[in-house]
Amino acid sequence: MTARRSTYLAIGICVVVAVWAARRAFAGGPSEKGDQLSEDRVTLAGVINPTRQESQILAESSDPYENTPTSVVYDIFTEVYGQLVGRYTELSDAAGGAEQERWWERVIALRDEKRAVPAFDREQLIAHIKQWTDEMCALERAE
Repeated sequence: MTARRSTYLAIGICVVVAVWAARRAFAGGPSEKGDQLSEDRVTLAGVINPTRQESQILAESSDPYENTPTSVVYDIFTEVYGQLVGRYTELSDAAGGAEQERWWERVIALRDEKRAVPAFDREQLIAHIKQWTDEMCALERAE
């Protein structure tokens, strides 16, 4: 095995372990079904439709990703951002006229907010993940 292939293999293993750790940290440990997490709620980043329990885990812990590298926290941040933009876009498509314009203004404001957060600032990343997860929960409850 060449050195390059060994490096790629090691990086791949690290990514798989980091994603697994992020999933467990976000889900609060193993579920009743063992370590399998419901695919309708979990993506690579960990959130599609967060439950109230998952939001509480984020709120209670100062760093719910304490054993997760900052680069993976950034990936979670961008995934949650994408999900919220997708939700805003859905709501915009369902709305008409001035309401549609308001949703697009929120998308633009969210984009600007994401761009203002440095990729290495773990505290800001986690704060935005929590804020956006809460926003998705609020939108879910509003339906």
